[in-house]
Amino acid sequence: FYRRLTTHAEVVVCYYAITMEKAYKHTIEVIKDELKKQGMSQRQLALKAGIQPPNLSRVIKGKSAPTVSYLERIATALGRKLQISFVDP
Repeated sequence: FYRRLTTHAEVVVCYYAITMEKAYKHTIEVIKDELKKQGMSQRQLALKAGIQPPNLSRVIKGKSAPTVSYLERIATALGRKLQISFVDP
């Protein structure tokens, strides 16, 4: 943001967006690391997860936010379990 945030709602929305962006970036890095560890290509992962390869590519490039359903399918295809938790701020 290039302007000063003036309302509480603007600050909350900005914080949420920054937090989600960090979460997505972390998730993408975990997926990339797993692909590398397993010697699997993005295309192989997409096909194994039942996801169209271009859609997975957009997620990995950070151009599209993955749904929980997508993350579950990706985790399963990687032989992993998806865990979502709530933590104190």
